[in-house]
Amino acid sequence: MAEFVEQAGAIVYRRDDDGLHILLVRARRNPTDWIFPKGHVENGETAAEAAIREAEEEGGVTGRVVSALWPAVTFEAGGRKVRVHYYLVAFTEETASTEEREREWLPPAEALERVTHATARVLLERAIEQLAPER
Repeated sequence: MAEFVEQAGAIVYRRDDDGLHILLVRARRNPTDWIFPKGHVENGETAAEAAIREAEEEGGVTGRVVSALWPAVTFEAGGRKVRVHYYLVAFTEETASTEEREREWLPPAEALERVTHATARVLLERAIEQLAPER
């Protein structure tokens, strides 16, 4: 049985005068897709550290991990099995994105409509439920 390629992703949120907003970025492979920042876990790095790094590289933001979101998302890409561990991340500040992807900060309902993949939608629903007491 083939091993998984391990990845990590960040569902980044912020609160401002207009309420709760979720960060989405355009996918590199298919720029019509709106996704959460994610990528490979590098050697010597935890999945949570990778999620924070990916948020900075792809989304141009830094943050702190609030919690892990379960279950991990699994899929096949290029004939390889991929497992992505997602984390709920509280936005702390803007940074310089090294990938310069288009990004959007959206209210939860709009983020649920815009995010491309059904598995990502389920994770976002869980994240929104977790954030609900803070609304």
